[in-house]
Amino acid sequence: MVALSPRTWLNDDTLDDLEIWARLFDPSEIEVYFTKPEHALDRMPTKVRVDLDGYGQQTTCFFKAFGSGISGGPHNRELDVYKNIHISDLGKDVLVGHLVGIAHDHKHDSTVGLLLWYIDHHGTLYDAVEDNPGPELKKKWAGQIDKAVHELHRIGSVWEDAKPENILVDKEDNAWITNFEGGYTHGWVDSDKAGTVEGDLQGLQRIIRFIFEGPQDDHQNGPESWPRDVS
Repeated sequence: MVALSPRTWLNDDTLDDLEIWARLFDPSEIEVYFTKPEHALDRMPTKVRVDLDGYGQQTTCFFKAFGSGISGGPHNRELDVYKNIHISDLGKDVLVGHLVGIAHDHKHDSTVGLLLWYIDHHGTLYDAVEDNPGPELKKKWAGQIDKAVHELHRIGSVWEDAKPENILVDKEDNAWITNFEGGYTHGWVDSDKAGTVEGDLQGLQRIIRFIFEGPQDDHQNGPESWPRDVS
């Protein structure tokens, strides 16, 4: 694999915990995938392949690079959410991102990034809604997102940065919740609710309204006016 940088130094406790529930891949074990090899050096790769079971079968993953420096809150928070997802009993119909492994350079004891399930998507929910989908597809997305958010809460996790741009719509028109770094986006979650279940539910209500009504000039009309029944 080509050299991947920047790198992050995780503390020993975090690494010890990761080795219990996640697989660490040396960069040399990761194969970079480029549709246009001539652009290989233009940007950090995001589509890679790894041998998950050791039998030579390459699995496509999304590579999410870490920033440089010492690990901080966002990295640890994101890893905690992925750990909860990994050890939980979430069903296959709960469409949330999953961690496949960690790209970790043992020689330099540095962590390069995350290897995540590759979601073969054609855009974000924001893009998909702008394409004016039919009512059945809107109802499908609302139901999938509602279930995913509530299942995250059931296993003790919070999505946090709830917004349409953090939802990928795959090639079969399924809506997947992604990005567990934390933070919040004005207009989708209020600052005083960021990082809480209440904030997630506020963002969820606004996302569902967005699905059925399209972009709004503001979010001042309160939750009583937003779509609720996604059954």
